[in-house]
Amino acid sequence: MKSALICRLERSVVLTAEERDWIARLEREERPVAARTTLYAEGEPMTDGHVLRYGWAIVRGRCVNGRAPILRIYLPGEIIGLAELGRAEAVHSIQMQTDGSVSTFPRVLFAELIADAPRLAALLVSLSSLDQIVLREWLGALTRMDGASRLIHFLLQMRDRLAPLSGHKSARFELPFSQAEIADILGVTTVYVNRMFQTLRKEGRLENHGRSVRLLDVAGMERDVGYRDVQQGLYTDWFT
Repeated sequence: MKSALICRLERSVVLTAEERDWIARLEREERPVAARTTLYAEGEPMTDGHVLRYGWAIVRGRCVNGRAPILRIYLPGEIIGLAELGRAEAVHSIQMQTDGSVSTFPRVLFAELIADAPRLAALLVSLSSLDQIVLREWLGALTRMDGASRLIHFLLQMRDRLAPLSGHKSARFELPFSQAEIADILGVTTVYVNRMFQTLRKEGRLENHGRSVRLLDVAGMERDVGYRDVQQGLYTDWFT
């Protein structure tokens, strides 16, 4: 199976043989990881990075009043630990949301990568910058939208974030979260999440069966919440 990381990178550039060799180094030590396994615990020294080969992972914030918010979702082909390079220890807990696999590599490899494969390093930095923009858009949704609009924004964002893996945007996708976990993402109650899904179904805007979601009114949803896909059009002229 083709590397999910390579799939993501080759949407923007054609990788050289040397760059592919570097990715092979990062992905050399693959191991299965069960759902709920902690990759980093808060306060733990961060000596390694992980390429998420398969499955989903999440970042959890500190528990307040019995609830720990979900701050970020990692998808296959993303590097866990890249956003934490400026810290010696983990600020948040990072754990697997589903069964999956990771390739673990020593953190010092990032320094070698910058020296030996500067174009690949620049590409990873550029993709990381898009992640920050996506998070800014999400912060805007959290601070200015009601719960129903947050849910719509979240579903549209997940559709777009999954696109590099399938090669296209699909209105149907798997969302491996319980309603309680979606509530932790949106900052609302579980009861409210259930009510919002019911409303969207009645309005004919989506279908959901188990953890499968199908968006039926993408254009209308995008218009209603002012959604834009900020992941499109990665700028590479500064390093290519």
